[in-house]
Amino acid sequence: EDDEEPGPLEWSWGGTAKEHAAATRIQAIHRGNTARRRSMLEVLHEGSQEEESEEGLPHWQGTAEEHAAAMRIQALHRGNTARRSLEAELQSEWSYQYGGDDGFAGDGRNLAEEEEEDAEDEDDA
Repeated sequence: EDDEEPGPLEWSWGGTAKEHAAATRIQAIHRGNTARRRSMLEVLHEGSQEEESEEGLPHWQGTAEEHAAAMRIQALHRGNTARRSLEAELQSEWSYQYGGDDGFAGDGRNLAEEEEEDAEDEDDA
């Protein structure tokens, strides 16, 4: 009788044959997806001007002028994104406070009636 601890490839979690087959299928699918992802990345990076840095991150091999231009483009993009986000936030807040296209404020007040009342109050004064 063999009382040795099973090795990493021999370890069994004690599932049924159907569960083992399902686990094997899942593992095969995962390995296939990983291999396809790796080969796609290799194809995409072939001929590019990128080189792996020590940290394993892509490192652009451009001139100082190209780096400066890229930084300007990135800064412009971040600024535009921030402005659009702020504008959407302010528009949403304005729409809630003063009403949208339906003529009602976000709290249900009828804006047209309020404007008429304000105009009447100004005429009376």
